[in-house]
Amino acid sequence: MRELSVILVNMIAAGTPILYALLGDMVSQRAGVISLSVEGSMLVGACIGFGVAYSMILATLAAMLAGGLVGLIQAFLVIDRKTNMMASGFVLMFLAQGLTAFYGRNLLGVTFRKSLTYAIPGLCKLPLIGSALFNQDILTYLSFLLPVIVWWILTKTRLGLLVCSVGEQPEVTRAYGYNPRLLQYGAVVFAGVLA
Repeated sequence: MRELSVILVNMIAAGTPILYALLGDMVSQRAGVISLSVEGSMLVGACIGFGVAYSMILATLAAMLAGGLVGLIQAFLVIDRKTNMMASGFVLMFLAQGLTAFYGRNLLGVTFRKSLTYAIPGLCKLPLIGSALFNQDILTYLSFLLPVIVWWILTKTRLGLLVCSVGEQPEVTRAYGYNPRLLQYGAVVFAGVLA
């Protein structure tokens, strides 16, 4: 029983960053831009986050900013310069891989002093799933809600309708008085921030 609980804890911890990147990439794809630079955003964000390992909050904000910067570069290349989405995504991914391998080698073994882990009283004592679901950090708890929030925004709000319409028919979005370029930029940068 204890081994299964440890496996569940590790599965949730390992899957949380991938869930964030997946949700961001889904928004970007709905806006019509396939952002293969998400892996690069994850690498750069992790490297910068560990480089700013003074506090978990500061590290998270720095990682989001760095990932958003990679997304901004991807958006510029794809939307303004009209480069191939696949090629520019791969180039940014390999560039991020090289930069983080070079600059991040001194960060190997860096740990955070304080975690934002919060155990929900009572629920964290449940057998098998208690420690896996109810003794996590704040970002993991947010990942439980984020898919529902992104789904609701994409399907039930005007912003979601605009993001989806710019991915399918940018001319229609422009005809209604909205800027498709700005919406696509926002979606791709958002994908980088979540990664």
